[in-house]
Amino acid sequence: TSTLTIRQEPRAVYNNQTGHFHVQLTCISHHGTTRAVIWTNPLGHELNSSSSDGGEFRLLLPNPVTTGLYDCCALAPNAKTCPDSSSATVFVNNVDARFVVMEAEYSDRLKRMDAKFNKMNGE
Repeated sequence: TSTLTIRQEPRAVYNNQTGHFHVQLTCISHHGTTRAVIWTNPLGHELNSSSSDGGEFRLLLPNPVTTGLYDCCALAPNAKTCPDSSSATVFVNNVDARFVVMEAEYSDRLKRMDAKFNKMNGE
């Protein structure tokens, strides 16, 4: 079985496709044979990873974020379902998620304003 760790990243991630910041969950497999994971949201819907790199699988949550438990389950090679023993769960609060997204948007806006100001002043 695969050992997994799941976490909500402390900073929102900008998605070029949506043009918005999103809360990101990361599921880390500590077993080399994990090729994919299945994510399940609090409503029981299965989601695919937004991206992966080695044993790290990332999911950008759609806005607005749904409060509840998000599950990450490791698929063994050639498997179509996940055994219960190879999953990890994290609780996500939509109010906290909104603050993470708002902080990223505010920081991004300040950077753009600063760059514009510096350009106007010839810096």
